[in-house]
Amino acid sequence: MPRVGRRLAAVVLAAAALAACAGPATPQRPMATAPSPAIGTIPAEQSYVPVTTADGSATVAVPRGWTRTAGGASLLLTSGFDSVAIDTAVETDPPTVKSTLDDVLPTLRAINDNFVPGDVRTVDTPAGPAVLCSYNADSQPGLTPGPRVTLSFERYELWRLGHDVVLTLSSPAGVDNTAAWHTIVDSVRWRDLG
Repeated sequence: MPRVGRRLAAVVLAAAALAACAGPATPQRPMATAPSPAIGTIPAEQSYVPVTTADGSATVAVPRGWTRTAGGASLLLTSGFDSVAIDTAVETDPPTVKSTLDDVLPTLRAINDNFVPGDVRTVDTPAGPAVLCSYNADSQPGLTPGPRVTLSFERYELWRLGHDVVLTLSSPAGVDNTAAWHTIVDSVRWRDLG
């Protein structure tokens, strides 16, 4: 499968995993105002446990006690309005800002209601460079408790030796989970696949 096709397939599979967690289709609900900052804030004392990605290429520390849903190359962890999605794919080339702008952003726009793009840039992580794509979009119907809210997303795509790991972190817009998100992203460790 060409690079663009694999990358789009990973984005679509991640969206399908999120949608599958929503359960049966529900009628459109009105948008709610954002929850209070206390709702969706990950506590500073949150503990983390390591998980291995579906393809075995890396480990990632994720919040202990969050609801897990696994399927294929995806793992989704949720707690109320917060979520961490870990997706893997085989890629011959590392991601770039250009590949994210050209291939990923249009798909994210197509599958998210009220999509508002943010920054797309390269960032350094302990596991190596990553392409960070930030954006806002409405929560999926039935995926979060109560009415739909605007969520802020940070999507980190890391690559090593043909293995692509995408971390998509989300919480209600206006909630500052920077410390928790950094803990998760900085915890990525590539495994020796020999």
